[in-house]
Amino acid sequence: MLKINKALVKFTLLLKGKMMKYIFLILTAMLLTTGCTKKEFKSNWHNVKDGTKKRWKEGKKEFSGSTKEYEENNKKDGNKTK
Repeated sequence: MLKINKALVKFTLLLKGKMMKYIFLILTAMLLTTGCTKKEFKSNWHNVKDGTKKRWKEGKKEFSGSTKEYEENNKKDGNKTK
């Protein structure tokens, strides 16, 4: 564990931007303190990806549905005024 921390510190020192160094340190600290095994991490990552894909598809369907409703309402309103 100590060798990994030393390697991470050396790597972060190679980064040029101060902000990038702090972001990287925070992310590595969070990763090291989670206590998840590699298998648990992978399953969690896949769950997040699948959930995001599902939400994206649902959002696209809702957007296209609302667009169709808007177009239909515009056609109805256009017919009434003529």
